[in-house]
Amino acid sequence: MFLASTVIMLNEAFGRALLNTSYFWAEETVRYLMVWAFFLTVGAAGSAGYHIRTELLVERLGKRWRQLCHFLSSAIGLSFSAILFYASFPQIYRYYTMGMMTESNLDIPLWVLFLAMPIGAVLYFIYYFSCLWRTLKGEDPFAGGTPIKIDF
Repeated sequence: MFLASTVIMLNEAFGRALLNTSYFWAEETVRYLMVWAFFLTVGAAGSAGYHIRTELLVERLGKRWRQLCHFLSSAIGLSFSAILFYASFPQIYRYYTMGMMTESNLDIPLWVLFLAMPIGAVLYFIYYFSCLWRTLKGEDPFAGGTPIKIDF
């Protein structure tokens, strides 16, 4: 989706600069592609170890306190993703009942575009549930993938 939005943006830029023409659907398409890309990758980024992780305090704690911090982080993440999922439905329902469509000639129902939010929330919930599960097994749940380390 990011690659598609980049191609559309470049096409729009070249069209304006060289052909003196603009595609009014391009900006809207790029906006929705970026929203979908964000919500679909937020859980995957955590699983790959690409979320920001501050370890200064947690590394200095004992094993029990560290596990408690991991448990609390996972529980808060689960709560956030559940709230995000729950909060997305009134908006989707409103767009569905009003029959709102996109502004351009794409004529896509807005409720379809806003489905990215509950789908992303479910993926985020799955990520934090797996973190909670790994915490209960005694593992470090946020050490997945190969995170970037900065040493001073």
